[in-house]
Amino acid sequence: MITLITVMVWRTIERLMKPRYNFHSLRHFAASWFIEQGFSAQRVQEIMGHKSIQTTFDIYGHLFPNDDDHKRLATAEAALFAPGRNKL
Repeated sequence: MITLITVMVWRTIERLMKPRYNFHSLRHFAASWFIEQGFSAQRVQEIMGHKSIQTTFDIYGHLFPNDDDHKRLATAEAALFAPGRNKL
């Protein structure tokens, strides 16, 4: 006879044994990491097997830095770490 406790135990075991991340999640992580490491969009396209660069940009375009981002970050860092800045 199956009891409520048995069902609850089995459901808990099934939930704990289920992988947290699937293949697609790991693939997305890899592409994101390649971009962070400075790989070009064309190289990411090749690695990921996208037929079109547009596919790569549709999925990962928001992760590619642009020159404005680098300039803004450099300005922010300079202001933050400027000599004589009050310490907290």
